[in-house]
Amino acid sequence: MTWRFIAAACILWLVAGPAPAQQSGLTLKAAEEGEYIYWLLYTDAQGYKRSTEPEEFNGKAKTLDPAPLKGRLQGASVLVLDSRSGNVAQKDLPPGGSGTLTLQRSDFTLVRKVRVHIVTPDGKDIRAAKVDMSDPKGWSATRVLDPASQGVAEFLYVPTGQSSITIGYSVSEKRHSVRVPLDVPLERADKDFSVTLKVDGSKGTLGAAPAGEEAASAPPSGDAPLPLPAGPPGSAAPGSAAPAPPLQPGAPAGSPLVALIGTVVGLAVLLAAITIALRRMKEKGETVDSVLSRVGVDLPKEPVSEARPEAAAPAPVAVEDGLCPYCGQAKDLATGACACAVTERAAPAGNGVPRLVGIQGTLFGQTYPLEAESIQIGRDETNAIPMADPTVSRKHAQISAYDGSFLIRDLGSSNGTFVNGSRITEHILSQGDIVQVGSTKFRFETG
Repeated sequence: MTWRFIAAACILWLVAGPAPAQQSGLTLKAAEEGEYIYWLLYTDAQGYKRSTEPEEFNGKAKTLDPAPLKGRLQGASVLVLDSRSGNVAQKDLPPGGSGTLTLQRSDFTLVRKVRVHIVTPDGKDIRAAKVDMSDPKGWSATRVLDPASQGVAEFLYVPTGQSSITIGYSVSEKRHSVRVPLDVPLERADKDFSVTLKVDGSKGTLGAAPAGEEAASAPPSGDAPLPLPAGPPGSAAPGSAAPAPPLQPGAPAGSPLVALIGTVVGLAVLLAAITIALRRMKEKGETVDSVLSRVGVDLPKEPVSEARPEAAAPAPVAVEDGLCPYCGQAKDLATGACACAVTERAAPAGNGVPRLVGIQGTLFGQTYPLEAESIQIGRDETNAIPMADPTVSRKHAQISAYDGSFLIRDLGSSNGTFVNGSRITEHILSQGDIVQVGSTKFRFETG
């Protein structure tokens, strides 16, 4: 019995394998105190990427527990989110599962989320596309957009710095590919980074660029349209109005051309019916009112006003000489004026302090003197000019004294800052300039 028991124990030990050694002494240390969230990434026994539940810690140090990894430290790493900036740091775990991982401020180089919103020139969400994002160091990710995506591709843990976005889409069964350089900033007004790009075409299926087609480039951010691939010979240039194609057999019932033709035919039939009805009414000597009355519809008639005799003007009141005919008080002997006389007053002059005056939106009529060296505009209540507008970023724009004038600078806002209708990065203000932030407009005044 003894040797059988020993043999069974050996077989179980060989099948189950030795128990993994408990790992301990793994410490995460941040160079600055703050609020952080961390989680571990590892590969399970089946080769799938897994992550542990995220945990919070405040301060500068935290002891990590690698037990959920079950000894699978090969290729495992820890991700740490800085709640203040929205940036993420990633560190590989030591092979032995013990030691100290030190996080410097320079390690937080990943953006938690980048939103790329792709729209057509008329502002509609693109229906289908493939969006590739990559950087020069080899990082890359791909997203496929369908109508449910509403034109938005989201990328997680994106490296900051220079990247590129390649958009593959189709228009009229012709495949296109557009490549756009993009700078992902390390410091931002919002924790996530968003950018809107315009392409030509609002429908079609996903596809790559034809062989030999050159990828176009475009401005790195903002709402400027991307350069479009060249069309076939004889076609209209990009951005110009192209002639409507003839209706082809089997055209989809929901196409704009079919809808336009249906509208024109319907209006023509309605006009013909009205013309025939009016002609028959004329032949029978009837009017519209008589026809409607016959079917029980009575149109309201304008009331006839009776002429009334004009009231006679009241006789003037006799006033003694030297008295005012309006208030009855004695006139001034030198000037001939009385106490009720109205004299013109000069309009109050400006106090000479440059200022922003709200002329449209939620801050209409409000005046903000620019007396400080620098003021900020945004949705955050700590700004010198706070704005309760969902289209305004928390830290939207800044106005600073500059060489005897004032310089307005956009702080990386989502919807941009505009001066005299043009989107700006920075601009030196002049008397009368119109500044727009969100749905609110200000006029810059210096006198």
